[in-house]
Amino acid sequence: MAIPFVVWELDIPRKLRLGMQGMVFYEMTTGKKIKEIDDDDNMITLARILHSAMHEEDNTLTFEDTLKLIDDYSDFQEAKKMVTKVVSAAIGESKSPNLKTSRAK
Repeated sequence: MAIPFVVWELDIPRKLRLGMQGMVFYEMTTGKKIKEIDDDDNMITLARILHSAMHEEDNTLTFEDTLKLIDDYSDFQEAKKMVTKVVSAAIGESKSPNLKTSRAK
């Protein structure tokens, strides 16, 4: 069964997915496995996950393009929710990170 896309309304509806291509891209750019993500991860990690998930549909997007799209069309809270949805779709609900939606630690 194929991993489903998660649609995120940014400049256009963006289809995000962490299939084999997205996970390998994430591992190649970070050296970290998707299953190693936890709620203590930093903003760069969250942005890399979103970039990897967007890259699967549109490989012309740079990391900087992804950051600009998030800044222009979304916010921090929504970005964290999308990471949770995308990772949950990729590795299963029970193994996905429980990302806090608060910036405070």
